[in-house]
Amino acid sequence: MRRDWGLVQEILLAAESSPPNTSFSNYFKEDLINPDAASKERMSLLRSHFKLLLDNGFIEGTAGALMQISGLTWKGHDLIEHLRSKQL
Repeated sequence: MRRDWGLVQEILLAAESSPPNTSFSNYFKEDLINPDAASKERMSLLRSHFKLLLDNGFIEGTAGALMQISGLTWKGHDLIEHLRSKQL
């Protein structure tokens, strides 16, 4: 799997705009409502990128059956600012 900076930015923006302990899946309801092959693949990529961000200290939350966002870390805020400045 290659890192997709667009997905990384999408996850960070969701984390930034969500209240604590929000289900990450709520941000991608369309993918869950229409579970075709493309949206299943997208959800799989979102899950893996979510886990990468969580494991590397950019976001706080849990990555179990439900992905929960508690918020961005300082490092996560720095990354989202960098991505915004680069306009990826």
